[in-house]
Amino acid sequence: MPEPKRNYASLSIAAVTVLHLAGAFFLMFSSGKVYEAALLLTPLNLLITACIVLSFHRDYGPAFQKFIGFGFFVSLIIEMLGVNTGLIFGNYSYGPVLGIKVWNTPLLIGLNWLLITYCVGSLLQPLAFPVWAKVVAGTFLLVFLDYFMEPVAMKHNFWNWENGSIPYQNYVGWAICGGIMMTLFYKLPFEKQNKVAARIGLIQFGFFFIQNLF
Repeated sequence: MPEPKRNYASLSIAAVTVLHLAGAFFLMFSSGKVYEAALLLTPLNLLITACIVLSFHRDYGPAFQKFIGFGFFVSLIIEMLGVNTGLIFGNYSYGPVLGIKVWNTPLLIGLNWLLITYCVGSLLQPLAFPVWAKVVAGTFLLVFLDYFMEPVAMKHNFWNWENGSIPYQNYVGWAICGGIMMTLFYKLPFEKQNKVAARIGLIQFGFFFIQNLF
């Protein structure tokens, strides 16, 4: 790998680390207008992280375009059905933090599903497992991530559950949606190696894990 690209990867990971550490710090320890500003920057953090990850993707052919298109709309439709019917994840509603909504569902939630699926898929890609095993492992990791994500999301009004209680149904719903997304990732024939995605996925996990400690 040429030196400039290696440096770019290191700088990109450092930038994402700083963004997530700063975000976690201000969400945990600030108040008033500083806290409100940190909340408002949450969508921007997600967009910047997604742009950095995708800037290292090397194959933008038809198969990857299908992953982006199908993955975004399938996950968004599942979330729309979930939040408006309660049949998939349970009874919940989105707060204003994640931005513009369509049918009570933030558009950014589709991007979030794409990003975490891509990062988890890239993390597992080098392993010498059959595709079905990677799909199962990836689905488990997505549900595991959500376990740490849920309390943080409720605390900061990303979304909220009826009676403030996270139902077991939510994790079943995550397994269903996660399984669909991981299947799309591994079945569509595009280049899956990415020099930063796996590490950025771990940074995202750390973002939610740290906040569960306080």
